[in-house]
Amino acid sequence: MKKSNLFIFIVVCFIFIPQLGLANNDKAKIILNEGIEYFKSNQFELAALRFRDVTQNNQYKEYHGFAYFMLAKSYMALRNYTGASKNLEFFLINYPDHTYYSEAIYLKGKLIYYQGDFEGAISVLKDFINTYKNSPFVPNSYFFIGECLFNLGHFDEAETFYGYVLQKYPTSYKVEAARYRISLIGFKKRETELLKLLKWSYEDSLNAIEEYQRRERTYEQVITAYQKRLSGVGIEPGSDIAELQEQLKRKDEEIAKLKKEIADLNEKIAALEKGVPVATIDESDLEAERERLKQIEELLNLKEQALRTKEEYFKQLLEELESE
Repeated sequence: MKKSNLFIFIVVCFIFIPQLGLANNDKAKIILNEGIEYFKSNQFELAALRFRDVTQNNQYKEYHGFAYFMLAKSYMALRNYTGASKNLEFFLINYPDHTYYSEAIYLKGKLIYYQGDFEGAISVLKDFINTYKNSPFVPNSYFFIGECLFNLGHFDEAETFYGYVLQKYPTSYKVEAARYRISLIGFKKRETELLKLLKWSYEDSLNAIEEYQRRERTYEQVITAYQKRLSGVGIEPGSDIAELQEQLKRKDEEIAKLKKEIADLNEKIAALEKGVPVATIDESDLEAERERLKQIEELLNLKEQALRTKEEYFKQLLEELESE
């Protein structure tokens, strides 16, 4: 009787054990499908929970590779870059023959970019392009290399990689982003040009102001000496002196106005050096600034002519005094 019962038990095991394995596989697929649906609907936290359920269950070992890969993608979407890196590296080390291995290499480069290691990301993405030339993620890789170069300030090189996306992969969904970045680089170059113009204007105008002030002080001393000499011989200071003093007063007002303009330019330079958003600067802004600089230059030229005229007049006055 006991032998008969044992025989029946063995037969039952052989019948039900394969079905038990099949049931586990079906359950794993259900969990993975739930995770994928959550991921598609941008519910990344719920997706991560479902994928983690699979990785933590040894009965679902057949699906661990895909679960680790999707868990890394879910963490990237959540900006949990530490968790993403940990799961992605585990996947790359343990599943080199997996269907999603090449995409995982691309994701690694993208993840390093998000973590701020732009040079490291460039290295990984270039290797990816060279190894997987036919991958659908090649245009994305070119774009992110451009992003890395843009953030490093290498605008010409970045423009080249954005150009690869436009020229070689016109149907890529990164085309519009690449085109936008190229336009930003154009604005950035104009911004640099404007900054140089503002710096030149500020430095040149400041030097001119200092020179005017020095010469004004000299003229004031000449007028004072002239008044004393006239008083010494019993001659009242005439309208010429009053006119010169009035001219000096007007000159001081003009200099004060020019100082304010220079202060405004200095503030603009400081703002640009701190990083004015590129999108706020367009061609009309540049033209306006160039026109302002041109007006300031004309004003400086007029002031220079006025000072030369005064200088000649003072010279004549001194010659008259010395001849008396």
